[in-house]
Parts: sequence; C-alpha cells; structure tokens
Amino acid sequence: MPAPIWPLDLPQKPLQSGYSDKLPNNQLRSEMDSGPDKVRGKGKAEVEVDTVTYVLRNAQRDLFKSFVRDTLQGGVLCFDWPHPTLGRYVRARIVASSDGLASLQPYSNTLAWQTTLTVEYWPDATIA
Repeated sequence: MPAPIWPLDLPQKPLQSGYSDKLPNNQLRSEMDSGPDKVRGKGKAEVEVDTVTYVLRNAQRDLFKSFVRDTLQGGVLCFDWPHPTLGRYVRARIVASSDGLASLQPYSNTLAWQTTLTVEYWPDATIA
C-alpha cells in the first residue's frame, strides 16, 4: 500500500520565517572510565528534522485536520511530503510534542490559521 501524500490543496511550501532544518545526530557515544568518550556512527538510515509553519485558510484548516486525524491515523502513518528546500517529495512523519501533534492558532487579523509542525523525514527513502 503506497504512503499517503501531502494534499495538493494544502500549502506546498511553509513560511520562510520560523523554518529550521536540523542535521541528524548520527553519533553513538560511550562513556569511558577515564579520558574522552568513544564516538562512532549509528549507520546510514539518518532521519532529519524540520520545523515548518503553514498558513491555512478555513477550508484548508479542515482538510489539514482530516488529513492528520483520519488519513495519517492521528499521525501514526508516514506520508510523502513536498520538502521545501530539496524540491522533491520525501517520506516523512509528524512528530508529536508534549502539547500534541499540531496546534492551530488564528493568523494575524485575517480569516486564516497558522500551524507549526515538527516533521522528521528520511532524505534517501525510496518513494514509489
């Protein structure tokens, strides 16, 4: 079964302000009785993490909630996401924080909503 795809009716690029792309920590550290820690690599399946903010109109807000709640089964499933700087789809998953999976707040004085997500993705995953 193919992975769900980020809906085309949602914004395909996040806002530039607030965007961050974190390099993965691929280190395994072992504490020694004396001297510096030993460090080695974990392997090649590196996950990268982006923080993205989208502005949604009312209809997009409802579509986003349905996509996360129903299509992604509450954020459990991975999906194909249009990466904002790579210019292609990557296999991704929304990461929950202590206060939930995603929050929606009114955006400025307009009839729009803002959501900030933490998205982990695998840049080298095969997408069918």
